[in-house]
Amino acid sequence: YLRQNAPFVIPDSIEQKKEELGKSPGEKAFFKMLHSEFRKASFFFEKAQQEFEIREERVREGFEIMKQANSIMVNEKWSTIAK
Repeated sequence: YLRQNAPFVIPDSIEQKKEELGKSPGEKAFFKMLHSEFRKASFFFEKAQQEFEIREERVREGFEIMKQANSIMVNEKWSTIAK
């Protein structure tokens, strides 16, 4: 039974295990590797987002060109724009 305003106290055994894990070389190596992989994934997705923003801008520009009447007097507008 817990009282509403009673502070939550972590038992000593849990605190002791946390300290032991923090000192474990395997645990440290795991979290260093995890952090490294997280940084790589973050970098990848940031670059991918930048690429998609550039692509979106190009598609919008192409759409505006295609909307203009007589902007290109050719049947194959997309082929001409791509060249």
